[in-house]
Amino acid sequence: MKPHEFIGIAVPATGSALGAVGLWLIVGAVLRLSADPGGLLIQNIATVLHPGVWYVLAALLAQGVGRTNSE
Repeated sequence: MKPHEFIGIAVPATGSALGAVGLWLIVGAVLRLSADPGGLLIQNIATVLHPGVWYVLAALLAQGVGRTNSE
């Protein structure tokens, strides 16, 4: 297998794994979030997105790199 072919397969697989971990972290944060009416909405959103958003962004970047590399 040529390195170009390997990268074309490995990068999207890595992107999928990163996306799954990121979504898992976001869903876990949503389930742990208490429904406190006195809490600020922006603070609740930041609490939910902070742990997983970087994984999801890395997954999107990896998918883009894989698409660019495979062309």
